[in-house]
Formats: sequence, structure tokens, C-alpha cells
Amino acid sequence: MIALATSSDKLHPVFGLWPVSLCSDLHTWLATGQSGKVLAFVDRHDSVEVSFNTDATTGLDPFFNANRPEDLNTVRKALT
Repeated sequence: MIALATSSDKLHPVFGLWPVSLCSDLHTWLATGQSGKVLAFVDRHDSVEVSFNTDATTGLDPFFNANRPEDLNTVRKALT
């Protein structure tokens, strides 16, 4: 079973626990030109969503993505 992270009602499929036993199937999936979308591969297997709460101290989503200068400012403000 694949365990995928969720937070703030959003799925984060790249963050999770992936059984090593899926390695061969993943290799075949990619080698045969199947969709490169993570969720397309996940749909072939059993999975469960594991919810992560907003950080109580900073108020930030644990998967907050800081891509822009304003995002970095948000993180700095939350950590002070």
C-alpha cells in the first residue's frame, strides 16, 4: 500500500511511503511510455491518504511551498 501525504485538503502525491516492491512495476510503467503523472501510477495500486495538520506554532501548512520572494517573507514572518 502507498501512503500519500495530504494537508489543507490538498494531496501531495510525491510525499509518501512507497513500497520498494513496486519498483519493478514502476520501471515497466515508465519504460512502456505510460503517463508520467504520479497519480496515474498510484491508481494502479492500493493507497491511503495520511493527513498532516497545519503547524500550531507557525500556522503554516507543513507542505508550504516557497517559490517566490513573498513566500519566503511569509515563512520568515511565521518563524519569528
